[in-house]
Amino acid sequence: MKASSKNRILLVEDDFLARTVSAAILSDAGYEVLEASDGLEAWSVLSKATPNLVLSDVRMPRCTGLQLLQKIRADPSTAALPFIIASAADKPSDHRLGMSFGADDYLIKPFEPADLLQSVAFRLARLSAVPTATSHRYQSSAPTLPVEIRGHLVGVLGYAELILNAAETDTPLQRSQLLEYGHGIRRAGWHLLEISKDFALLADLSQLREPNESAGDRILDVEIVDCLSAEKHLRRYAAEMGRADDLHIKVENAAINVPQIGLHRVCQHLVANALKFSLPGQSVNVRGRIIENRYHLSVADQGRGMSTQQIGEILRDQSTDWRHLELNGIGMGLSLARRFAHMGSGLLTLTPNTPAPGITITLVLPVHSEAIPGALSEKPV
Repeated sequence: MKASSKNRILLVEDDFLARTVSAAILSDAGYEVLEASDGLEAWSVLSKATPNLVLSDVRMPRCTGLQLLQKIRADPSTAALPFIIASAADKPSDHRLGMSFGADDYLIKPFEPADLLQSVAFRLARLSAVPTATSHRYQSSAPTLPVEIRGHLVGVLGYAELILNAAETDTPLQRSQLLEYGHGIRRAGWHLLEISKDFALLADLSQLREPNESAGDRILDVEIVDCLSAEKHLRRYAAEMGRADDLHIKVENAAINVPQIGLHRVCQHLVANALKFSLPGQSVNVRGRIIENRYHLSVADQGRGMSTQQIGEILRDQSTDWRHLELNGIGMGLSLARRFAHMGSGLLTLTPNTPAPGITITLVLPVHSEAIPGALSEKPV
C-alpha cells in the first residue's frame, strides 16, 4: 500500500549503503525521504524542514542517535515527533535504553523491508488514530499537559511497566536492572518536582503587582550577582547535564533590583535552554556586565537558533497561561524569564548570532543605586 505523499521521513544513518537502501525502500512506498549522515546534520535539517517521523541509527560520529533523540524530546516544537531507532545492538538493555530515552520503536539491523514499513506505518497511523467524534475533546485536553511533564511521566510509567512485566512473568531482576530502573524513576521524579517548582514560581510572579504601579507598592529585592557564585552554581547545574566543560562564564559583580523570588532559577533555565538546544562540545557563554545602570546578563549558544519570525512571535506573546505558552513552543524557561524581567522593570531580548549559529538570550535588569560594592548575597545567581 502506498503511503501518503505528505508523509516525510527523516532518515539518519552514517553508513552510505545502509542509508541508500533504506531511503529506496521508503521512497518506493511513497514516502518523501530527507537524509542526514549523523545527528548533527539531522538537527540542521530539522531547523529547515518538518518531517512526520525520524528513523535513526544509534552509533554515529559527532552526534549519536540517542543524543539526537534527547534534543528532539527536549524541544517543545519537536517533542512529539515519532522516533524509531534502527540499530545492530540487540541486547535487551539496548532496547530499554532507547525506549527510556523516549524512542517509539526499536528495529534490529539487518531488518526486512516489510518490518521497516510496518513500523513506520504504525507510528504514523497513531498520529491520526483519534476518531473524529472525539478528536475535539482530545485536542482540547491532552495537549494541556506540558511536554516536560509528559516526557518524565512516560519515563516513570515505562520503568514501572518493566518491573510489573518481570513480576507477572516471574522473571527475577538482576541487581543492575533494579539499580537502572530505580535511578530512572528517581531521576524522572526529581525532574517532575523541579517542574512543579517552576509552576509555583510562575504563579508567584503572576500575583506580584505590575511594574507600572508605584515603586513602593512593588515587591522588589536587591540581589548580588558575583562571578564566583555564578561559576559555582551554574557550572554545577551544567555538570548535571554532562556539559560542564562547554559552559564559559564571565560576569561582572553587581547589585540589581529584581522581584524577591526566582533570579537563580531563571538563570538556571536560560543556561539549561542553551545546553539543550546545542550539541555536546558546542560552547555556551554566560556574560554579565553593567551598561548605563542596567545589568545585561546574556546566555549565548551555538545551536540551531530561531528565525526572526519565531523570535517576534515569542516577544509579542504576552500570555501568562503556561498551557498557551507550551503549545506555542515557548517553554517554561523563557516564559519564566520574560515574566521575571517584566515584573522587575526590565526586559528579555533574543538575538540571532548572525552569521554565526545559535542565539543569545539577554536578561536586562536595573542596577540598585544604593548597593554596597562587594557585598555578598544569600541567594547567589
